[in-house]
Amino acid sequence: MAAFSLHGTDGDSSPYEALMSRTFAWTRRSFLTNSALVCMASSLRAQTGSSFRDTVKHYAQAQHFSGVILLGKQDSIVEQYVFGDARTEPGTPVTLETVFEGGSISKWIASIVVLKQVDKDKLSLDVPISTYLPAFRKDNGAKLTMAHLMSHQSGVPNQVIPALRADRRLQATADEAVARWASGDLQFEPGSTWDYSHSNWLLVRAAVEHATSRTYEELAAETLWKPLGLKHSGIFYGESLAIPGMAESRKADGTPDPSTMPSFMAMVGGFYSNAPEMLRILDAVDKEKILSKASTERLFTLRMPEQHYALGGRVRTRTLHGKERTVIWEDGSNRSFRMLAVRVRGSGEAVIVMNHRGTDQPAMGDVADAGLKWLCDDQST
Repeated sequence: MAAFSLHGTDGDSSPYEALMSRTFAWTRRSFLTNSALVCMASSLRAQTGSSFRDTVKHYAQAQHFSGVILLGKQDSIVEQYVFGDARTEPGTPVTLETVFEGGSISKWIASIVVLKQVDKDKLSLDVPISTYLPAFRKDNGAKLTMAHLMSHQSGVPNQVIPALRADRRLQATADEAVARWASGDLQFEPGSTWDYSHSNWLLVRAAVEHATSRTYEELAAETLWKPLGLKHSGIFYGESLAIPGMAESRKADGTPDPSTMPSFMAMVGGFYSNAPEMLRILDAVDKEKILSKASTERLFTLRMPEQHYALGGRVRTRTLHGKERTVIWEDGSNRSFRMLAVRVRGSGEAVIVMNHRGTDQPAMGDVADAGLKWLCDDQST
């Protein structure tokens, strides 16, 4: 297993590593323009025939990257790279164990938890949501299903985001959140089109908790953290910095960009993890260690192909080693946190990128594609 650290733990310090050690002095002059980002993406694709380490160093330098890049096969780490400081006061370097917020990967995690309850016959994705929420407005409740909500095909307007922008410290119970921000008139007939709405997940959480008489946090622990022995993954609310080992959300210029999460938004953005544990989650789900075969296939079945969207996350197709391959493709952001976790279904090649300084998300995708190509093409020869 190869390893590289910005702090030179591999014994091979370059001038860039020395420059970008544990003191950050970035200015607005360091920011990349859009044209520079395009050039960087092209360069990343061009470098896939060379050392992947060179690709990573180029990306980290161009993006002023602070975080973790991990390449794996099945549940084993093949390559790992760490850059930067997780926290500036006191100076704490990023390590492989550093924890990051997952942003919208939370929706994919929530979908796994929901499907586990389907396997237990506690829920169905295809009955009216009013089955579990009898107090919900009757007209919407008769039309909407969990499948509509979890694939953003519901038509429920995204009312929770404007409310949070006005006051990020909003608090509400699951039922209160549904009444306040998920009960508007439908924007379209459920199942007819697609619109990304966080308010969908307020309904999903309320339905799951009513159907099981358990909290979502309890169900997530029972479904994933406990059976997989995960110590650095979970669901948070409040300030994420209270989580042991959590990186500090900061903008690219180094200014603080603090993150808070209301409890009712847990399914929307409350998931956190580190790179090795994210690798284990991907492996366990793909290998049907968590869900039944039927539920695993449903998790990865596209419902809106033009959006690459299945249930709670995306599935893409990539040409790797001369063959079309199905790739689990989960990404998310919250404040300056960015997380991307991809895995080739079946064969298990995986790339995980975690950052806490607002890195460009399309560039993260280019790194993931370069990593998959290196794992599938270069390493198979």
